[in-house]
Amino acid sequence: MECYFRNSPKKSYVIRLTKISINQCHKIVFILMMLMILIVLCSCHKEDQRPNIVLITIDTLRADHLTPYGYKRNTSPFLDKLAKESIIFKDAVSQCGSTPQSLSSIMTGLYPYTDDLLIQNGPFWFLKKDNITLGQILRERGYITHAITSSIQSSASTGMELGFETFDGIHVGEDIEKSPRRIAEEITGLAVDWLTNRQNRKKPFFLWLHYLDPHHPYKAPGEFSKYFAEDEPKEKGVLKFYRFDEMQSKHYPLTDGELLKLIVDYD
Repeated sequence: MECYFRNSPKKSYVIRLTKISINQCHKIVFILMMLMILIVLCSCHKEDQRPNIVLITIDTLRADHLTPYGYKRNTSPFLDKLAKESIIFKDAVSQCGSTPQSLSSIMTGLYPYTDDLLIQNGPFWFLKKDNITLGQILRERGYITHAITSSIQSSASTGMELGFETFDGIHVGEDIEKSPRRIAEEITGLAVDWLTNRQNRKKPFFLWLHYLDPHHPYKAPGEFSKYFAEDEPKEKGVLKFYRFDEMQSKHYPLTDGELLKLIVDYD
């Protein structure tokens, strides 16, 4: 087919068009549609390349009693090995000496008291429900969010479940003093099970694990109870150590020998 266009008496322009049948047009349109559908399907099933995130928090673990920070005893050989391949923050300060307040700051980036972060209920403080947490931010961006915690101080009843799609914490009964606590082996076992059996593997995940084992009472399990036994004091010594809340506890004050024994048990 030829089309003639004349815009002056002396010049003419000819455009030649290839003849295409109706059936051929339908075939081309069909192929283009199939290609578009294929591209969309491929993009939908493409695995998310964003990194998985595992946050491990350990209750009452002192940096100055860890080998990577120069402690005299070899208390943390695995962390020492990991530290040599990692970035270490030498100036990191907890925002509070109590677990719910400290964890609330970690999850929100806010100060526990001055930012109106918490609400008090009896002797405990709880994270307010209107706070925006790390889990919530990641979940809104397509991350699978899951938490496994170890005690009442990190249970869902303290508000720490905010932002997590699933939360595996202990059940808090009527008698708070008898609430159970999970040891490290149980937390790790639950984490391995979740990682092994999680359903959607195409999406990145945020997994939070909270351990309690260094917390008082300092009772090391199994063979670990024999670690540093040679450093245990032979005598109790003289009265020396006062705990800040000793008026509420019958176990304090301590003698210098009892204090050394306590440190060995903690390590």
